[in-house]
Amino acid sequence: MIDSDYRKLLLSAAFHAMTCDGEIDQDELDSIQSLSQRSKIFGKLDVNVELEHLSNALQQSTRDSFRNFFSEVQSANLDLSEQMQVVEVVIRVVYADGKIDENEIMYLKKIISILGILP
Repeated sequence: MIDSDYRKLLLSAAFHAMTCDGEIDQDELDSIQSLSQRSKIFGKLDVNVELEHLSNALQQSTRDSFRNFFSEVQSANLDLSEQMQVVEVVIRVVYADGKIDENEIMYLKKIISILGILP
């Protein structure tokens, strides 16, 4: 997978983790910004522009946005370290607001299932 595509996948994973409970918590958004600035996990992506694109797609159709994301994950052919990084990003965003919603748990389980990671 091309590095920029992988970085977009990571950001999309974080974005969908942030939105899967039906609300965008500022702590979760701050977590994504922190991942971008401190760890440079999203590489050279313009995170704000990418988040805007993701948000527009979500507003058009929430179901399609998630379906497309899950399809991207499934076809990404990630190695184990990349898979673990996707899970790490999701967990960081999910825990950022100090509340764990049932939808966030289901989202994380779905990601793990698609990646084929054994518990």
